Formats: sequence, C-alpha cells, structure tokens
Amino acid sequence: RELARSVLPVGAYTEFYWTVNARALMNFVSLRAAETAQREIRRYAEACERFLAEQMPITHAAFVANNRHAP
Repeated sequence: RELARSVLPVGAYTEFYWTVNARALMNFVSLRAAETAQREIRRYAEACERFLAEQMPITHAAFVANNRHAP
C-alpha cells in the first residue's frame, strides 16, 4: 500500500521550510533512520542527522551516546 506511490506518475515537486527543535529532530532521526523505515525516508533522516552533527555537535554526541534515542 505505501509503495504504490513508486509506480504512480510524479506530477509535482514540493518545497517546504521545516522548523524543528533539537529534541524533535533527534526523535525524527531515531525513528526514520531505522532499518525498518522505508529507504526514501531513511535517506532524508540520514541527511537530517548529518545536519544535526554539523550544527550541534555536542547535542549529536549526546544523542549517539544515548543509542540514538531522543531524551
């Protein structure tokens, strides 16, 4: 059911701005970068984690030390 979009024609692209705090970003990454997540969202979550590591290295280090679980 979720993979139906892979065979449907893509007629539009979406651009958006996302406002998020560190805790919500860590929660998103921990859920969506999991092996059980769909490949497309996993790639996006991995990009978000790279952003977190670059912009907030201390917070990211704590996130990794906590087994990638949001507090």
